[in-house]
Amino acid sequence: MIRNLVTLLWLAAQLLSTPAYATEPPFLVEQKEPIEQTPQPTIELPDQKELSKADTQDKIYVEHVQFQGGTVFELTALASIVQPLINKVVGKNELITVLRQITQKYQDAGYPLSYAHLPAQDTRNGKLTIVIVEGYVARSEVVIEDEKVKKRVQQLAAKLLHQVPLKQSVFERYVRLIESIPGYTFNIQVPEPKTISGATTIRVEQVSNNRIETNIGLDMGDEEANRIIAGLTANSLISAGDQTTFSTLVPDETIDQYFAVSHLT
Repeated sequence: MIRNLVTLLWLAAQLLSTPAYATEPPFLVEQKEPIEQTPQPTIELPDQKELSKADTQDKIYVEHVQFQGGTVFELTALASIVQPLINKVVGKNELITVLRQITQKYQDAGYPLSYAHLPAQDTRNGKLTIVIVEGYVARSEVVIEDEKVKKRVQQLAAKLLHQVPLKQSVFERYVRLIESIPGYTFNIQVPEPKTISGATTIRVEQVSNNRIETNIGLDMGDEEANRIIAGLTANSLISAGDQTTFSTLVPDETIDQYFAVSHLT
């Protein structure tokens, strides 16, 4: 009887637990890193060398600094960072240092997609313009085979859209909900904003899917002899994110049959 039950569970797992992989579409956002087996959500910011697009002069004279964009901080908070540049001849490294400080201020405040940027400009009149990019998610790309799960992920990703600028706490909350869908592993990426508006895309791609999971355990109770517990869990069987578990105690001389079914949504 034990051999037959274990064999039945094994056959069911083999028939139903074949992993499903997403069909690869053309990439709409750049993916710089290969997909890993256990990928982590990534948010990209420009490389520090890319923060400045100004002309590569060795030195420039700065008489006045103006900010373009930016709603999070008061002007006085940003002015204190650039104050050391005023009425001085400075090099590009000093400018990049200021950009990093402003970007770090946004990072420390919980805005992972926001940064300071120095565009190409004419600085001969002593005026320097720093652009503040406050990043947010404007679009979502969801690459998942199962339509129920895809719809669920789209609903969660939609919660991130148009949060201007995107906060780290909001991003982490909905990423955790996406990653908690039973039986699925996802690759989640948010590339750096490429425009002054700060708009970018979140891409959620299915890496693997275990629809059926089996387990066999041992009940080592004090009062009765050890018993074998066999279980089978179906992920997203009825709706996206649900779990249906079937378990049984393998019959022995003290018990003939015992079955249990649980369903979590």
